[in-house]
Amino acid sequence: MNELNVQKGHSTELGFVTNVIGYDSRYTFSAKEKDDETQYSYFGARYYDSDLSVWLSVDPMADKYPGISPFAYTYNNPINYRDLFGLEGEPDENSGPAQTDISTLDLSNKTQKLNIIVMGAGNFPQNTDPTSSWSEDDKNNESTIALYVNSANDLDKMLAALRNDYGKEIGNIIFSSHGNGNKSQFFIGKTPISKAKDLNFLKDDLSGSSIVFITACHVGSPKIGGDVLLRGFSNNLGVTVVANQGWSRGGAGPGEQIFSKPTVTTRNSNNRAWATKYAGQFTIAYFSANGTELFQAFDVRLSSTGTVYFNSSTLSPLMNKQGATTSSSYSK
Repeated sequence: MNELNVQKGHSTELGFVTNVIGYDSRYTFSAKEKDDETQYSYFGARYYDSDLSVWLSVDPMADKYPGISPFAYTYNNPINYRDLFGLEGEPDENSGPAQTDISTLDLSNKTQKLNIIVMGAGNFPQNTDPTSSWSEDDKNNESTIALYVNSANDLDKMLAALRNDYGKEIGNIIFSSHGNGNKSQFFIGKTPISKAKDLNFLKDDLSGSSIVFITACHVGSPKIGGDVLLRGFSNNLGVTVVANQGWSRGGAGPGEQIFSKPTVTTRNSNNRAWATKYAGQFTIAYFSANGTELFQAFDVRLSSTGTVYFNSSTLSPLMNKQGATTSSSYSK
């Protein structure tokens, strides 16, 4: 039988001293049995304090999720995730946005050339949705369509269907996901993209006037190889590729500032110092007949029609990973 229990002088992670009132039980919502001596729940890889809702040791898989606190339970989202062993959260794939079913789309009011916003389906920690704060008019813009996908392979099939079954042309493609502060990487659904060849499946979908815009944090940073990755994308696809060198702001609407400055909760990473110093800088891999040239511009934004534009007035040659450049600026 559970008994009412009052713990006085309990110190929380925020530094407050408070009383904790509840019922003694050997089991918590996680279904893990509490240790008799410590009253912590043991998950196999580490212990969990259910009063404070934090792990007592660093996540053994912390390197996989550099943007998330290594002490947070299931990315601070226990409604949609579970962690059975103290390693990483497992999503409920039946919640969150479902993968787009191309066969059900009504594209009769859409333009011939479509700009595509790509987001991950389901509830996975790498997913972000830039359309979360968009108005209904922006979401229903005739030139833009949002696709939720489980993987890069699924996106490949969707784009082929848009071209072959609907007779549409693909204009710009905007990729939205979380990035990685330790290396140039983003995600298409559950598929990690970190090599130039990873986007080769887009060759049949894009034209020379297309722009690939990657909104994930850090992808364009020369400090962690973003210059090499974007040049590879541009050379392979024959298009211009744009990516942020620092942090990106989730849910930025059309015409709004995409980049953000670090917060106190942002964890250290290989790119932290660079992203702090050069906040707002975007890398542009510009494809031309002479090959790909690398530039950077401040404050690149996205319109509701899927147009990628520079809010600043100049393009500058891209800095190297030491932050140095020897050339003068170019007019936009």
